Amino acid sequence: MAFFGVDIMLDWLVHSHSKVSLPEYGLLLLTFLFVMFLGVIEGCAAGVAASAVIFIIVYSSTPAVDVRVGCSSTAMRSFDERAALLKLRDQLACLELRGYLFFGAALQVSDKLLREVREQGSKWVVLDFTHVAGIDSTSARALSKLVVALKTDSVCIAYCSSAGKPQVQRLLKENGAFPLDEDLKFGRAVITDNVDEALAWCERGALREANVPPPGTPAGPLILASSPDMRSRSEDPKTSEAARRRKLTVLLREFVAPLPGSLRNIDEEAVREETRRLENLAARLEDRYFKPDEALFVAGEPCHDFMLLVSGTAVSDPAANSAKKPSIWAAAGKFTFEPGSLLGEVDFHLGGERSYTARAGPEGCQVAALTRATVERIEAEDPRLALLVQRLALRSVCLLTEATVGLYVRGGAGTSPPAAQSQLRA
Repeated sequence: MAFFGVDIMLDWLVHSHSKVSLPEYGLLLLTFLFVMFLGVIEGCAAGVAASAVIFIIVYSSTPAVDVRVGCSSTAMRSFDERAALLKLRDQLACLELRGYLFFGAALQVSDKLLREVREQGSKWVVLDFTHVAGIDSTSARALSKLVVALKTDSVCIAYCSSAGKPQVQRLLKENGAFPLDEDLKFGRAVITDNVDEALAWCERGALREANVPPPGTPAGPLILASSPDMRSRSEDPKTSEAARRRKLTVLLREFVAPLPGSLRNIDEEAVREETRRLENLAARLEDRYFKPDEALFVAGEPCHDFMLLVSGTAVSDPAANSAKKPSIWAAAGKFTFEPGSLLGEVDFHLGGERSYTARAGPEGCQVAALTRATVERIEAEDPRLALLVQRLALRSVCLLTEATVGLYVRGGAGTSPPAAQSQLRA
């Protein structure tokens, strides 16, 4: 029995040293001493209590929140909006909460977090509860303190992924950390299903506050009905067509605008010639109107055209994407398309099937479509205009690549690769 006891002591007190971490080994020795001086039952109980204390200390010191500044959504926006957002992204901060938020993490989500947000000068904050497993009342009160302080600083807050966690949402509401109805009504806060929608909401607000004009807004006033039913009966068809063509020309021009340093910036004749070609292209586009949640196109069907989003919004449908044709779109989730973006241009130029499903947003949308038959006629009649169409698609693919980075890198300088940033004009 003595040799048996020695063998056990060697296994647990000597040989185990290389198999466990230093804190665990210290806890093992401490429990052994408790057993020697207090007895087996009392020593084991004291060891369990010591383990609980060490667990609380270690878990509370584990980072419960990650502050990411300069985040980007995957919303497909116009060229000018993307260029403007490169300057505005420092105003956006994403607070990624994780794990179980208990009293040990309360300090991390209150004073320390508020200090970091204020140092960054963020005006739009996303509270991301995607990776939160649970929360206690102490952390909920700490978040309430943070929210009140941010409101005092006139910071707008987007809450994401809390609706699917009833216990978390209940404690946030009871402790005053959830947005009030008046905050939601006046646009000072929003509740979304995922962080991408929350970031897109913040970007829209930042663009609006920076007075960045909506896509397609010309220097002078422009009147464009959002649907055929809304057009005035007394409206002059010629005036309406001229306004339509002018708006489409402005939207298209964002994709072919000269980059900084280009000689085309000072060649007025080249600009006028390019504008005439864009007006010619705008006249060939087909207007289409879609009701809320109506499919613009479906994954797996032949791709005979690509579309310019004129007004409203559109979203990719992840459920339909995975069911019809598994692709990167199905894995990526939901993309948001804003006015001025192109849809389906990659599939169109690859000559295959649709790789994703797109649906109109909650307010419906208007698009201008360029069909394959029209492109073939353009190639035969005006090769330089056909080249312009290819430039449109190329610039759009560059923007698509830049937006997709938001799926993999959230925040900091890594949000947009330098090569992609250099393509966007200031």
